[in-house]
Amino acid sequence: MQHPSVLGRTMNRFCIALICVYGTLLLTACGGGSSSDVATHLSVSAPAMAVAGTEFQITVTARDSTGKVVTSYAGAVHLTSGDSQAVLPASATLTDGAGTFPATLRTPGNQTITAAAVMGSLAGISPAIAVIPGPATHFAVSGPTAFPPGTAYSVLSGAAFNFTVTALDASNNVAEVYQGIVQFSSSDGQAVLPANSTLTDGTGTFPVTLRTAGGQTITVTDTVTASIKGTSSSIDVISGGPATNFSVSVPASANAGTSFRFTVTAQDRLGNVDSTYPGIVHFVSSDAMAALPPNSVLTDGIGTFSATLQTVGSQTITATDSVTAAIAGTSSPIAIGAAVTPPIRFSISAPAAARSGTAIHFTVTALDPSNNVVSGYAGRVQFSSTDATAVLPPSSTLTGGIGTFAATLQTAGAQTLTATDTINLAFTGTSSSIDVSPGPATHFSVYAPTRVRPGSITVTVAALDAASNVAVSYAGTLHFSSTDAKAALPANSTLTDGTGSFYVTLRTVGSQTVTVTDTAVPSIAGTSNSIDVFSYCLMKGEQCGLMSCCPGLQCVAEGDRAYCE
Repeated sequence: MQHPSVLGRTMNRFCIALICVYGTLLLTACGGGSSSDVATHLSVSAPAMAVAGTEFQITVTARDSTGKVVTSYAGAVHLTSGDSQAVLPASATLTDGAGTFPATLRTPGNQTITAAAVMGSLAGISPAIAVIPGPATHFAVSGPTAFPPGTAYSVLSGAAFNFTVTALDASNNVAEVYQGIVQFSSSDGQAVLPANSTLTDGTGTFPVTLRTAGGQTITVTDTVTASIKGTSSSIDVISGGPATNFSVSVPASANAGTSFRFTVTAQDRLGNVDSTYPGIVHFVSSDAMAALPPNSVLTDGIGTFSATLQTVGSQTITATDSVTAAIAGTSSPIAIGAAVTPPIRFSISAPAAARSGTAIHFTVTALDPSNNVVSGYAGRVQFSSTDATAVLPPSSTLTGGIGTFAATLQTAGAQTLTATDTINLAFTGTSSSIDVSPGPATHFSVYAPTRVRPGSITVTVAALDAASNVAVSYAGTLHFSSTDAKAALPANSTLTDGTGSFYVTLRTVGSQTVTVTDTAVPSIAGTSNSIDVFSYCLMKGEQCGLMSCCPGLQCVAEGDRAYCE
């Protein structure tokens, strides 16, 4: 059988001969036909550079031996690539000899795309496409070698080991251009972690020490973009050995004759819980009149018990293994106060509104069930708030059942204050809601993208008070400046409810920042995060359109393509 491309040319000549036999008028129309109108190959045009995982357009054209577009060609083509992860369309048909199709390459390096006719031998391959990794979207966090294979990572409690962090793009390529700062956290609250660090060419190896036995993980997060993060597989932290001592946790104070609870924990040499401790615990106290629990066992290495101390003053409780006396532990001192009848609840009177950072005064009153003031209350009151950043008074006593204290709330919004007896946590009380308004602006938060090409970007500015609440009442005027001397900056502007977004055009490649300053009070200012302005350009003779030509060159159209000249 003849090759399809040869058959096409033969059929073309046969058609001309047949028309010449059966139609004189058609003979004139067909006369002069040339094999140069027959497609001999396909050309594939594509950008010289692409970002991994980002879609771009390619054009497939049927051409004759002279390079002319064969507009009569309407065959179907099949697209393939040396990039095994490429996303390409299924077989597609050319119209008037050409077709433009979407393509996505995912593997960094020089890649090509090949077009081949579904029927026939026509084919063509694109020039090399330089595929670069995309921006980092997540981190891979790899720990020590697992043993045995296939199990969770295993390390000895208290022993340092190295782990590796790799910045990856959406296609899991190493994002070598990642320039952010990473911070570390762990499910192990006792872990010894590295300080905030940078990566080199998208990777970094760091030391860590885990101390808490059991399954633990390490999490790495970008300090600016929290969505860029990654967590290790589970790391099995192996206990440092059998119990060597007891930890005895007690309240700091108690009233004579009032029962309280305390906890005994069997610990190994590194302070991990020995969940397999099989012994029996015996209790003694510096208070000879103490009512203590009988000898007891622990459950999974931990036990909670009740005790009642009677002697006023500083007292302790000691737990000792009934067989091995070296396995023991003594509590911290417990301040035993005189026996009293505690109040049922506390009433807290506080202002309905406060300003962030400004102290307010509130009054705590101990009340009995009939709402009478318990003037004989001699306990201590500890304070808490829904505002985690509040500045609160230390634990204090009341005088005649009443006490007035100062607190400074920081976080804007509805907040409350709570007073609780330090021994009997059931005796408590919470204030009515306090509406905390932001303080005056003390600085600006300026946020910008971390990596951009030269051109316009959006910069978001927020006026913040000393506690970093948005200062919604800020009515000043902003002035913009930049380390980029060629930057196009907004005119002096105002904010709406303390925030605003503005367009800034950066032109100089390199690390740049944008600074915002109050025109009347220069100390109210803020500078953006570092903005990495980078640029890729095309050299003379390279095909342009999707990318810009280097300075001094222009993108000039030539037929159906354009080149840098």
